[in-house]
Amino acid sequence: MAESKTLVIVESPAKARTLARYLGPGYVVRASKGHVKDLPKNKLGVQVEKDFEPQWVVVEGRGPVLKELKEAAQAVDRILLATDPDREGEAISYHIAQELEPLGKPIARVWLREITQRGVAEALREPREIDPNLVEAQFARRILDRLVGYQISPLLWDKVWRGLSAGRVQSVALRLIVEREREIERFVPQEYWTIRALVQPDGRPAFWVRLVRQAGRKIQLPDEAAARATEQALRSAEYVVLRVEKRRKHRTPPPPFITAKLQQAAAQRWRWSAQKTMAIAQRLYEGVDLPQGRMGLITYMRTDSVRISEEAIQAARAFIREHFGARDLPATPRRFKAKADAQDAHEAIRPTHVDLTPDVVRPHLSPDEARLYELIWKRFVASQMADAEVDVTTVTVRAGDYELEARGEVLVYPGYLRLYQEELPETEEPEADAERLPPLKEGEVLTLRDLEVKQNFTQPPPRYTEATLIRELERRGIGRPSTYATIVSIIQNRDYVVKDRQFFRPTALGRLVCDLLEKFFPDMMDYDYTARMEASLDEVETGKKRRQEILQAFYQVLLRQLRQAQKDMPSYKQGVELSTPCPACGEGRLILRWSRNGGFLYCSRQAEGCTYKADYEAALTPPPAEARSDEEAPAATATPACPRCGRPMTLRKDRRDTVLECAVCQIRAVHGTSWPAVRTDRTCSAGHAPIVLRSGPYGYYYRCTEPDCKATAPLYADVPCLADGCPGEMVARFARKANASSAKRRRLFYGCSRYPACSFSFSGTIVRKACPACGAPYQVRFGRRTVCVRPTCARSVRKAPAATTASERPPRGATSKSK
Repeated sequence: MAESKTLVIVESPAKARTLARYLGPGYVVRASKGHVKDLPKNKLGVQVEKDFEPQWVVVEGRGPVLKELKEAAQAVDRILLATDPDREGEAISYHIAQELEPLGKPIARVWLREITQRGVAEALREPREIDPNLVEAQFARRILDRLVGYQISPLLWDKVWRGLSAGRVQSVALRLIVEREREIERFVPQEYWTIRALVQPDGRPAFWVRLVRQAGRKIQLPDEAAARATEQALRSAEYVVLRVEKRRKHRTPPPPFITAKLQQAAAQRWRWSAQKTMAIAQRLYEGVDLPQGRMGLITYMRTDSVRISEEAIQAARAFIREHFGARDLPATPRRFKAKADAQDAHEAIRPTHVDLTPDVVRPHLSPDEARLYELIWKRFVASQMADAEVDVTTVTVRAGDYELEARGEVLVYPGYLRLYQEELPETEEPEADAERLPPLKEGEVLTLRDLEVKQNFTQPPPRYTEATLIRELERRGIGRPSTYATIVSIIQNRDYVVKDRQFFRPTALGRLVCDLLEKFFPDMMDYDYTARMEASLDEVETGKKRRQEILQAFYQVLLRQLRQAQKDMPSYKQGVELSTPCPACGEGRLILRWSRNGGFLYCSRQAEGCTYKADYEAALTPPPAEARSDEEAPAATATPACPRCGRPMTLRKDRRDTVLECAVCQIRAVHGTSWPAVRTDRTCSAGHAPIVLRSGPYGYYYRCTEPDCKATAPLYADVPCLADGCPGEMVARFARKANASSAKRRRLFYGCSRYPACSFSFSGTIVRKACPACGAPYQVRFGRRTVCVRPTCARSVRKAPAATTASERPPRGATSKSK
């Protein structure tokens, strides 16, 4: 009797190769290579009048795949559909089953939560029917996205420019970024002062205390006068220890990763995009080649549940007991509670075999795969380890009617911290280091050694990064684990936002689209409405609501607002008059118009002879002096005055070039072309003739105005070189990279004007504030840190990697080699 054959269908060829290792000769494994059916590309594909019935068509290029699957199905006795264990995978299985049902073979669905011998065996023991609720939930999301995209996007094409898009979730994500930018622009810094004192007990080391209260109430020092008056009172006061409070604090480990948290952690640690994180996690899930064979290293990576199987918990506890000892093992297993709206269809992301440590698998993984696997493995194991224990001491010191405080921390027992520590989010400032305080007694008199009075300014809210944007979407209940990476990718691909040092900034186009959608489609752009819609779609998945019911309610609102928008939305293709007066003639109004090169402004009196024209993006973006304090404004972004009218010129990009132009006089220069006589207050180093700013293939530079003089100089940053004995100045340069054809793909750094005699250089943002340690006239900001770059200063970053020539990548710190 011939042995029966089973066809197993998965989504990806990589997953098929891994699965084939665990199945015997009675199984044939084939891959569908993703979706085999979708809505048509060239039309709506939804019959609204027939209860929103979708018109599914075979995806382009999937015809041969379906033919191969049918041929394989004819040669077997039964078919198992093992596509990804989620809504989307269920819909793919449904469409494959539709194509294979006419063959008359038994068809069943299996869920592979992990691709291991154990995971495959468990899945094969539990075949089931395709879940119609999951299929309906996926269809509802797909149809909703199509209704929005194929009806609002053409409106944007007609009113603004072709190629734009609107989406049910992507547009709400764009609104978050635009609103944050508006908050930043409206923000007015408020001055405040802080005071701290260096005090010392007899025979013990000194420590800092900060001023917190006066006469029992929280103190506020709004200006220098108040700060100096308080300083005088503190200098003459006696310092006495008022209270010493000690307590032991337990820090519990975080739960294993869910999708959103994994994306956030990878973005914070390595600045990975959500798409990159998910692509690498997909490879770890589908399987890698190890000496013992090919296997999946992690469980399914699209999940919003922190649940862990009992078997995995016991395996982790056994590993901890063996490798860390009983002290690091809590008395009872940890079981984490999921948030209220979690689907809980899958476990949290964890390693499939806890004994496959990062060191064991590292030789068989790419560097990025190894980093991500180590992060997942450590967080999972740490989640079952003992609490960390910290002794926290708070000391309150009285000085007259003022109270000052210091806080000290001592790590008593590391617990899970010996294996895993969370990264501080990019938008949060690290807390001041909690120092180890000396032994103190209440009533003890302290000696004042120093007083530090500091001026501060409140800071605007930070822009979103990928990590913080995903965190905010997750917090508001917008989007789901499978959609976060796509959302972030789309708003960038559509040029609605750009990344500026990992922070999202909306473009002029993004602002315009957001404004139009907020005005004409307020429900779709409402955060709560979008969250409620997500919750309703989840109810379809559990069978509590019908797909048609949700689609009908949504479409009625959409159709009403769409008809109003078609009638009232202004056309930026034709030009929309703004209320802003023309800066050139003062009589006309500015008109905003959109073209294939982007938005531009021109005067309504153009027919009467006004020649004003300006790039909308440049006009919309505030200059650095307005966006930041003078101390933090990058030195090399200042532009010269127009030689005709004296107004500041604007640096901007058009389709192919970077240009510097005057919006009023229309003087402009392009890289590689001749430059108009933009004079400066500098003179030629070879003589005394004035120099002018010109544009060349490697950026802007100064050149002598004497016809016979060929002397040139780079764009100065107006700060001195800090190398010992060097009289040079720092100039802005671009580090040349292989195959870099535009300034956009080069990194800005600062190098000494006397190069190669002096190779002092650094990257980062110049902060025009003297170093408190050595008195250097400026410092440099790297991310959250502001440090000195003078090589001889104690606060210098001399250990940073060096870049001593202009052709190499600029350093993250400062290097110096003066001849």
